[in-house]
Amino acid sequence: GNAKGAISFMSHLGQLYPLNTDIAFQLGRLYFNQNKTNEAILEFKRALELNPSHLDSLYSLALALEKKGDEAQAIGFLKQALKISPNNQILKDKLEQLEKH
Repeated sequence: GNAKGAISFMSHLGQLYPLNTDIAFQLGRLYFNQNKTNEAILEFKRALELNPSHLDSLYSLALALEKKGDEAQAIGFLKQALKISPNNQILKDKLEQLEKH
């Protein structure tokens, strides 16, 4: 219920543990849920710099890019995610939805 406090706490953890992929991902989710899409994108990209195969970050980055209207980049990240998890129906459905536009 306290998104601002959660963001502050996760930001602090990110400073203490800058190489922790999960902290960057969770901070990205918090930003995304607060409609701070640009900040979310930066955190998801940071998580992917730390772990390029982080499936949740790939998917979340695609959602954030879609929200910004950048469907082409979103499709690219979904395709990357599908290389890691080729049978993931959620990824397949989202990709199909975006490719129809």
